[in-house]
Amino acid sequence: MKWGEIEFDIGTPIPEWGEGWDKVVVGGRTNIFFETSNIKQTVKELKQTGVKFIEDPSKRVWGEFKAVFVDPDGNEFNLIEIKK
Repeated sequence: MKWGEIEFDIGTPIPEWGEGWDKVVVGGRTNIFFETSNIKQTVKELKQTGVKFIEDPSKRVWGEFKAVFVDPDGNEFNLIEIKK
């Protein structure tokens, strides 16, 4: 996925990578957060490129806005906007 000047890739572990990679789980919630200054606009732009959101932006009780999107393998990523 290319997002502005940042490119982000996730690979599915394969045995050739060596010991320990068999413990990596693909799919599901991650603890990876991307921050934006305008979550509504960012979500709109990402949806136009085909990104699937499983949680639309909503305000959390502590004040940040958060949305959750998934990659083709089902990994979930957080998109947040923090009012500064």
